Amino acid sequence: MIENEIREKIKLESVKHLNKIAQVPNKNFDCFDCEQLINVVYRDLFSFSIRQDGFGKSSTTKVMTSPIGFFYDFRNLTMQEKKIKLAAIHVGDILFFHTQSLQDNTPTKDNYYPGHLGLYLGNNIFIHAKDSSKKVILSNLEEEDYLEILIGYKDLLPYILEIEEYQNTYSL
Repeated sequence: MIENEIREKIKLESVKHLNKIAQVPNKNFDCFDCEQLINVVYRDLFSFSIRQDGFGKSSTTKVMTSPIGFFYDFRNLTMQEKKIKLAAIHVGDILFFHTQSLQDNTPTKDNYYPGHLGLYLGNNIFIHAKDSSKKVILSNLEEEDYLEILIGYKDLLPYILEIEEYQNTYSL
């Protein structure tokens, strides 16, 4: 499967969950928190957990610190630099937002940093389970303070391509 097809599959799978309830998830997956929404999309499409082998107290920190994919750090960028770097983000990349205490700004085993996740859908639009909206919604990175609190993104495509190649090589 080629890159664009994979990214389109991720986008189509994620928007199936629009308007579902945003709260602590249940086993029926008719409601989500921000991490579970994205985890379900990747689990259903590619059979892996986005927080696999990550560390930290929160699931968002576990996703950020997981060795799966590559994290692109925006923490030391100015707003202008962030706007320029937006062009590098692709459909299906996981967005990380700093919503915790300013003292909690480095992933460690003891903290809850980063705090919120979204899944990028293109054209500055991302999908996420937003507590204040009480549902899964689409938002624009340039609205509210999303760009200001954006601390980076993670690209999982190399890992997915590796899985696809392995499956194609060793399938019966």
